[in-house]
Amino acid sequence: MSHRHTLSLIAGGATMLAALPLMTVFASFTWLFYTAVAVGVIIGTAMLVRSARGPVWAQVLAMMASLLLYLTLVFPSGDEILRLIPTGATFQHFNDLLVDAGIQIRETAAPVPDLDGLLLLTTAGVGLVAVLVDLAAVGIRRPALAGLPMLAIYSVPVAVLPEGLSVFPFAFAAAGYLWLLISDSVDRVRRFWRRFTGDGRDVDVWEPSPLSSAGRRLGVVGVIIAMLVPFAVPGMTTSLFDQFNSGNGLGGPGGAGGQGASVNLSALLKDNLQRQEVFEMVRLTTTDPAPAYLRFAVADQVNPQGFMNYAPASGTNVNRGLPPALVPESLVSKSKPYTANVNAINFNMQLVPVFDQVTSVRGLANGWLYDADTHQIFARPNGPNINRQQYQFDFTHIDYTPAALRSAPPLQGTDTGARQQSFVPPIPQITDLVSKLTAGKTNEYDRVRALKDHLSPRNGFSYTLQTVPGNSGNDIVDFLASKKGFCVQYAAALAWLVRAAGYPARVAFGFTHGTGSTTVATRSRTSTCTRGPRCSSPSSGGSGSTRRRPARSPAPCSPSGRPTA
Repeated sequence: MSHRHTLSLIAGGATMLAALPLMTVFASFTWLFYTAVAVGVIIGTAMLVRSARGPVWAQVLAMMASLLLYLTLVFPSGDEILRLIPTGATFQHFNDLLVDAGIQIRETAAPVPDLDGLLLLTTAGVGLVAVLVDLAAVGIRRPALAGLPMLAIYSVPVAVLPEGLSVFPFAFAAAGYLWLLISDSVDRVRRFWRRFTGDGRDVDVWEPSPLSSAGRRLGVVGVIIAMLVPFAVPGMTTSLFDQFNSGNGLGGPGGAGGQGASVNLSALLKDNLQRQEVFEMVRLTTTDPAPAYLRFAVADQVNPQGFMNYAPASGTNVNRGLPPALVPESLVSKSKPYTANVNAINFNMQLVPVFDQVTSVRGLANGWLYDADTHQIFARPNGPNINRQQYQFDFTHIDYTPAALRSAPPLQGTDTGARQQSFVPPIPQITDLVSKLTAGKTNEYDRVRALKDHLSPRNGFSYTLQTVPGNSGNDIVDFLASKKGFCVQYAAALAWLVRAAGYPARVAFGFTHGTGSTTVATRSRTSTCTRGPRCSSPSSGGSGSTRRRPARSPAPCSPSGRPTA
């Protein structure tokens, strides 16, 4: 094997070492497989072109073309030529996935699930870095320049992780860069067939060179110093001790700088709960003797993996007043006004937990907005954070009864929002199951209730922290076949079934009333909302609900929430 082929392989290995810090961003290792294959394809293409004595520009074009073909194969739109040659539809599909990735980056907390948009962005990004590293180290023989694209990969987890990055991923990236530099230096020296000591005496090829040994020692010492400096310099936010003291460093309690816990706003049908400890997130005091679901976000955008939350496009300032609660006339006698006081103890989000039908909010800054469609109180990406804040709000508690829901008029076909939130990808197995479960039901409530009752222990469904993988190719089909999951899966599955029946549904994220005590004299209830072993993933549990009238009966779910419809 020629020296250039050897350097190409080392360039590919250095790229993968530099990409290893991304393991702290993703919840699984699918990204690692995708990127490793992409780097292998790129390096193999470069070696073939060099074997044919192609110029540097031809090497770059060939590597870019191989990356494009690989991305087309892995992320197809379905309109490719021979499943490999991209078309205009392919590039439009890539654009849609990258747009989704941008939204997911803004709205999803690490560790992120295996979403196609993020996987495409990561695979393409690491692939481009592999092209640049190979060009710098082999094409133009300037390996030091390869550090710039490698640094770009390392900067991603540094930027997105609120607690910072530990020293171990830095060690991998530094080792890859040093490996590349040392290999190039050794190759340059060996091309002269003689090496020299510091005093001018030459050294045979098979003898160890004192200069190269000194260089290796200096490199090792430099890496060790870089890893130890955070321990000694005050004010640096990341160190080995910080990582050990902050749980797993991702969305956990506390963390470096005390930034608090965050919640992954995706309701995936194939996911696992990871965190097992119990910690306090929100403390609530309310005059409502039977508080309902304290919600803070909804996921209404469906994809094959489940439901995603996207930030509302617009909203009104909460300090300028909120629209009145929409209470059906038939339920006016069953609705009562109450107040609540919330203290966000450990909740690092730009969302405000409130009860449904909120009418006014006090104690929030002007940066908080209210979206009347999703009932979310949110802030812009550069706006305020609710962590460690206290606020009060008024709300209306409505008691829905089965009789009232059965008598409600049907949804109007002209309701654009209802049609949009009734869509799910058509799957024959799901369509047949919904038709079977709703057969003979004469109104919307009974049909939705039949779908909800299907997800019960008497039908074989059980609660588990680990989902069971399937081989049907559809996550919803796999979940309904395995009948095992936790609150997020049950909520997403019910919302999917309700949509398949033709009714609008979405998944809500929030807390049940938690644990606490009731003071009879003041009719106020103090409750502590926590996250524990039964609902300890960054993907907090939710409740699937129609946009118009949720039912009040419980469903198989963890303490983080209950799917309702």
